[in-house]
Amino acid sequence: MNNNDNDSENKDINDDENEEELELGVLAGLTINNEADPLGLSDNSYISQFRRSWTHKYTLRSHLDGVRCVQFHPVEPLLVSASEDKVVKVWNLNRTVAGKKTQTADIDPIMNYRGHDEPVLSVVFGENEIYSSGLDGQIFGWPIPKLDADLYDPFDSEILGRKFEGHTDAVWNLDFQEQSLVSSSADGKIIVWDIPTGTPAITITAESLGMPELGIPVDARWSSEANKLVAIWKGDKITTIDVTTGKIVLMLDECVEANAVCTHPLVPIAVTAHEDKHIRMWDLSSGILVHTCSAHADAVSTVAIDKTGAYLLTGGHDSSIRLWNIDTKVCVQEMTAHRPKNDEAVHYATFHINKGYVASAGADGLVKIFV
Repeated sequence: MNNNDNDSENKDINDDENEEELELGVLAGLTINNEADPLGLSDNSYISQFRRSWTHKYTLRSHLDGVRCVQFHPVEPLLVSASEDKVVKVWNLNRTVAGKKTQTADIDPIMNYRGHDEPVLSVVFGENEIYSSGLDGQIFGWPIPKLDADLYDPFDSEILGRKFEGHTDAVWNLDFQEQSLVSSSADGKIIVWDIPTGTPAITITAESLGMPELGIPVDARWSSEANKLVAIWKGDKITTIDVTTGKIVLMLDECVEANAVCTHPLVPIAVTAHEDKHIRMWDLSSGILVHTCSAHADAVSTVAIDKTGAYLLTGGHDSSIRLWNIDTKVCVQEMTAHRPKNDEAVHYATFHINKGYVASAGADGLVKIFV
């Protein structure tokens, strides 16, 4: 957990132009409209940022293996990443590396957090901490560094993380909303945490829900409805759960194995990403599938909805991320993002909650920022 170790690798970094030229195969045949259609929403500065072509602006290169997750701080110019190299890194987006003559800017991390014994799979900003989870079954809480922190600062014991005890196998995903942290794990548990003590407040399993056939949760995300989670289970099951009662509210229609889920911030809608190259949109009031489409030329690995609920972001192992108009269900832009490695490419993609930024994390060990 020493922040003084410099993990910067000496790779050949003259790949920016080549990365933009990756062949997309049959993806080129999918419908793309590079002009985002207005949704009848107020024409504020946030929405207007989506009505243009997005470009690759920053590259974050310090990780030594695939990057599994990336998240923006909602207020400060900070970004956190989680990698298979077992390290959590924090980046100040206002600190670019000077002197490089490329079309995109490089950024060095300001903090390395070490504590995981296996690849780090998920990371999220809380109100006062960064939370990370890994293949080792551990969850850590880390202090959010100051903006002027430097990788070469003297060691300070305050950077040491604290453990959350409760899981016994890989923790796939974390989600944080309104002071509530939830995790989903290969040990079969979905845990809502008591953050001050780092202990489970609510534990949900397939058995506790009265449906042992559900098996292992893959992902669990907070819904726009208070105290409700949307959970996907290994196989073909998707449920909404009331955490106050510990009961299933809805069982959604069965479908092909899902990799990720996100929820609409304003209305009871969820979108799931699937192995069959499709995304599916669900009405959480009725449990009905309301829309499905072929989104990528390979498995879809990640989905995210922006804070207005107007745009959807998807990423897949075809090396691309795609921006969709939720109202029209049309792809308004496709961006080549990451080089494939071991049949995987884009692991994660997300919006900044307040600014017109998109970040993606890939199997190639890079984080990319689009503006």
